[in-house]
Amino acid sequence: MDSGIAILSVISAGLIALIFAKAAVGKFFNFFETQGIIRDYKLLPEKMAPALAVMVLSLELATVVLVLIPSFRSTGALLGICLLAGYAAAIGINLKRGRVSIDCGCGGSGQGITPWHLVRNGLYIGIASFAAFLPVEQLSGFVPATTCVMSIIMLWGAVMLFEQLLKIKAHIVVSDLR
Repeated sequence: MDSGIAILSVISAGLIALIFAKAAVGKFFNFFETQGIIRDYKLLPEKMAPALAVMVLSLELATVVLVLIPSFRSTGALLGICLLAGYAAAIGINLKRGRVSIDCGCGGSGQGITPWHLVRNGLYIGIASFAAFLPVEQLSGFVPATTCVMSIIMLWGAVMLFEQLLKIKAHIVVSDLR
């Protein structure tokens, strides 16, 4: 296999692990708020929110662990794709209902939702697809490993910038409705 493909596989796995680790940490430390966000989406009976919050948190943590183990990378990335698609569906349903002032559940409070959250989830699904479908190969050498680490750091910065722009956009949309 071409080492470029191996590098892309590792970078995408590392980025997906960071994305889901951030989401899981946020849900863990704001567990009751997470339950409220689940209730706000009004997709399932309210009494299911605690169990669903535990399930989502567990699946996000499983995604992180699995995607970091080369022999389980595809399984972890496919789990991540399913979660992202489910989140996108929940956001899409609520956008269709005109309910943009609910928290997206992505971290931070009171973000609101916009169509850009769907775009973001689509991009994350694309990244996870690289991790899911590219062959896994051990990297050897300092340069490929450094390339992976530096690329993950740079791309993580881009993800965080995009997340901040989404927060700003969502606040503007919600403010315009008031």
